[in-house]
Amino acid sequence: MELLGDLRIRVTLSGGEQVDIDTAKDVAVGGASPSKGDLFFYGTRPTPWFYTLRYGNGQEFCTLNGRARATGGDLLFDFGLVLPEAADWDPGSGNFLRPGGSFFCVNEDGEVTRLYE
Repeated sequence: MELLGDLRIRVTLSGGEQVDIDTAKDVAVGGASPSKGDLFFYGTRPTPWFYTLRYGNGQEFCTLNGRARATGGDLLFDFGLVLPEAADWDPGSGNFLRPGGSFFCVNEDGEVTRLYE
């Protein structure tokens, strides 16, 4: 991560691609400002947005907070993010539409691994 000014940062992804974030304009739909080693999601529609997850327990990034519904191998979050279920996906109680949201864990490939209850 590189600071480009008061409100702009540049994030270098693991593949070498760089993404510039303007924190005054781009919407943080969750997480905090990105740091080295975080799992970083970025999109441009409908407007630029990002979501950052901190590295959790050594195997997963936790917690992705939100309400979600299963859509045939993917989870669609109420804020628009769609992530695939990992091969070892553990839905726990399966109550991921509860009011206030649920917490999810994601592996380094961006796949949802489990519901954190």
